[in-house]
Amino acid sequence: MKKLPLNVLYRLYKAEVGDTIDNTYVRLTGGWMTNDRRSVDNNGLLQIGPIYQFAFKDLSDGQYYQASQGATEVIVPDSNGYSVVRYKEPFSDPSNQPHTVYTCQYSAIRVSVAEYTEALQP
Repeated sequence: MKKLPLNVLYRLYKAEVGDTIDNTYVRLTGGWMTNDRRSVDNNGLLQIGPIYQFAFKDLSDGQYYQASQGATEVIVPDSNGYSVVRYKEPFSDPSNQPHTVYTCQYSAIRVSVAEYTEALQP
């Protein structure tokens, strides 16, 4: 576990797989996930919370780390005036500075996929 400046994590969040930030941090993988809460409230609505998580390697110490942060909901009007839910970008709230990241294990497996067509007899 260690703490990193929020601007570094934001740039890692925006980076593509394999990109290097500050010649030190390499973005490995990442994506959105949510909790597995399937119960509904009294109105029959789900209460879920999206979280963005990604892994990166710190070249200065050779360790793998993961960072995650929930997305804050904001209700705004859409182009027709209806209220819709949008989310603030993760790793962009300056009040969460510096941000804790945790060591993790990382492995990747290369998979080859072959495409084929099967002819069917009538």
